[in-house]
Amino acid sequence: ARDKQVAESLDRYEVLKMGVLSYRFVSLGIKTWKPLFALLSGRGVLHLFAKKEDEKPTITLGLQHCSIELAPSVHPNGFRIRESKLAIIGNDQVQKKHAFKTGKQATMAEWMVVMKRF
Repeated sequence: ARDKQVAESLDRYEVLKMGVLSYRFVSLGIKTWKPLFALLSGRGVLHLFAKKEDEKPTITLGLQHCSIELAPSVHPNGFRIRESKLAIIGNDQVQKKHAFKTGKQATMAEWMVVMKRF
C-alpha cells in the first residue's frame, strides 16, 4: 500500500528519470556527501528528496535556467549544476552551484544527457 501511495505521489511529476544521486553539502567549510532520491520531471525540474517516500523535496532546481557540466575536480563521476540567476549573500552576488556524484560513470552520463535537454 505504501508503494502505491509513493507511485501516486510521483505521478504528478511526469517522471523522465529517477534514482539516487549524492549531493555535496558544504557547511562551515566542511564538505559532506549525502545520498538523495532524485526525480527529474518532464518540465525540466530536478526534485531532490531526503527519502524516496518523502512528499516534499529538500531541494528543487529548475534546469531551464541552469548550466550542467562535468566536475572531475569534485569527483571522478561528478557533475555540477550552476544556476544562472545570482543569489545575494551579504553584499556579494554569487552564482549558486550544486555538486553531485554517482556510483558509476555510465549513471552520471545518463543523468547528464537527460538533464541537458532543458
